[in-house]
Amino acid sequence: HLRQRIRHRAAELLAAQEATKFKSYDAWLRAARKWVPAATLEQIRQDVPRTFVALPSELRPENQHMQSAQNALENVLLAAEWKHCNVNSAGAAATYTQGMSFMAGICIASAHGTGGYEEDEGMAFWLLDCLLVEVLGLEFYAEWPRLFAYYAAAECAGDLACAALPLLARFLGDEFQNLVKTLTCKLFIPCFVGWLPVEPLLALWAE
Repeated sequence: HLRQRIRHRAAELLAAQEATKFKSYDAWLRAARKWVPAATLEQIRQDVPRTFVALPSELRPENQHMQSAQNALENVLLAAEWKHCNVNSAGAAATYTQGMSFMAGICIASAHGTGGYEEDEGMAFWLLDCLLVEVLGLEFYAEWPRLFAYYAAAECAGDLACAALPLLARFLGDEFQNLVKTLTCKLFIPCFVGWLPVEPLLALWAE
């Protein structure tokens, strides 16, 4: 039921974009294949094969569909990188960051219908775009200052952890802060993908 809600939202986003004069997903992807820097493309290609294995088992593509899913994931990440890597009308720019592939992987899995994964790339792309622009904000994966909204959130998380666990924070000292920083990176950058079971993960995403 939660997965259907997310897919329905992705379909709404796709329909809304097709009804405007904005570039289509295919246009973003064509430009990305031409202009995304080789170093970024190489990083994406390194991350794609290890993405779906980190998803909850219920969301992983079946073995016979894994290559199709990985092709779709690479395309969605490339298109998102090109759409957001340069300063846009909002004056903000986001860039590909390791961990973002897990977010895109959930978008691919959630948007997937009965056909091949590549058939649903458009829905997955606009779902990821919604997360980057409307939910997290492009500053979360900012190109410069690097990831500054993420670091602000991580700083707040550190303060909250100290307030919630004052005795442990005093006992561990700097080690506690280092632990919190490590956890916030692993949890926040991929939006909890790989750390939550499927039901609470999809419930969080559905909200």
